[in-house]
Amino acid sequence: HLHLGDPTTARPMIEEAHAIRRRAFIHDAHPLIAGSLRALALLEVISGDLARGREYLDRAALVSNPAELAEARFALARASWEQAPGERGQACALAMRARDGFAAGGKRSERWRVAVDAWLKDHPSP
Repeated sequence: HLHLGDPTTARPMIEEAHAIRRRAFIHDAHPLIAGSLRALALLEVISGDLARGREYLDRAALVSNPAELAEARFALARASWEQAPGERGQACALAMRARDGFAAGGKRSERWRVAVDAWLKDHPSP
């Protein structure tokens, strides 16, 4: 539901999955916890809460590889550009980190890397 643009329907499912994983693994250092933290980050960014999205992304970054973080970073970059004009330089820097993460993902992430390059071309750093 989240990738279909329906954060209201996705929220309880993502939060429940995260709660289950927290009970099972206790700490954020498990890859499954990191996955739900990335999903929560995307959820908050799509819902318009950039600060909360950043919090989840920062926690997920501790145990995720660059390719896993790239999608959340790119979503946060795009949302920051639109919702926080004073942070457009940071948005571009975040998009560049996302591009690097997609590059680390190899061929399967190539279309995402191309999308980031196109976004950066249309949204130059101030």
